[in-house]
Amino acid sequence: MALPKSYTLSYKSLGALLVENKVISQEQLNKSLDRQREKGGLLGDIIVEMGLATEVQVLTALAQQLNIPYLTPDEVVLIDPEVLRLVPERMARQCMSIPLSIQDNVLTVAMVNPFDIIAIDDLRTITNHRINTAIISKSGLEALLDRFYGARGHE
Repeated sequence: MALPKSYTLSYKSLGALLVENKVISQEQLNKSLDRQREKGGLLGDIIVEMGLATEVQVLTALAQQLNIPYLTPDEVVLIDPEVLRLVPERMARQCMSIPLSIQDNVLTVAMVNPFDIIAIDDLRTITNHRINTAIISKSGLEALLDRFYGARGHE
């Protein structure tokens, strides 16, 4: 069974993409990987914590790796209230995601962690839709959740 396009990884690792895109050097990647081996954690978070790249640069590379869009809150002007009703606010916050649109029984959601298969499965179950993902920063997601749920008090 073929995976949907949004879940297929390219063969390049995040670190290789950041080096290829000249965001970090190979030496910086090696230092980041050493720190990851020592302390654990996600490579992207480590690279940002070390001040080697910005969150936007890492998220852009992740989006490239996953072949999904990277969104900022400014790009999301309107979400249909019917789409918002599909995912209660509590679940959206728990899954670190927000529903954006529906087309042909496919719900597109912006997520902080598009690798979170459990959250994607929960969203699929509660909405009865296939799920496509976009990646968004945690602060960007929180801004959207507050803007679209907080103002309306959906629950």
